[in-house]
Amino acid sequence: MTTITTVETVTIPTGEYLAQVVDITGEQGNFGPQFRWKFDILKPDDYSEKSLVGWTSTSPSLKGKFVKWATACLGRTIRAGESIDTDELIGAKVVLTVTVKEGDDGSEFNKVESVKAYRKTKPAPPPEPVGDDDEDPFGDE
Repeated sequence: MTTITTVETVTIPTGEYLAQVVDITGEQGNFGPQFRWKFDILKPDDYSEKSLVGWTSTSPSLKGKFVKWATACLGRTIRAGESIDTDELIGAKVVLTVTVKEGDDGSEFNKVESVKAYRKTKPAPPPEPVGDDDEDPFGDE
């Protein structure tokens, strides 16, 4: 006998999320072979326990979703003739654009609409020191 414990499916709000690629597997879909991508949400913290799944074809076209997502993971342009190893994409930090969709049964689910490169922003430089009120800020005195 096998026992299955049910879980609640919780959707996250439409928006952008910092995430990490944790798995890419090949599967047979309704329209042929496809990749199943698993992402763990990293930020915002309210959703850091959540994982999302997205799907791409296995098409090597430079205009296809797989190559676009791989480009985001690598943070660089992929050129014609280049080979892409999906294992090299695991662990990449990316920005997901996520929407909420309604299924045929009326239930809500998340869809990964796009995957963009994560560019860590540099911290702002410290402000320039400001002189005393008695000093001429233009150095005329």
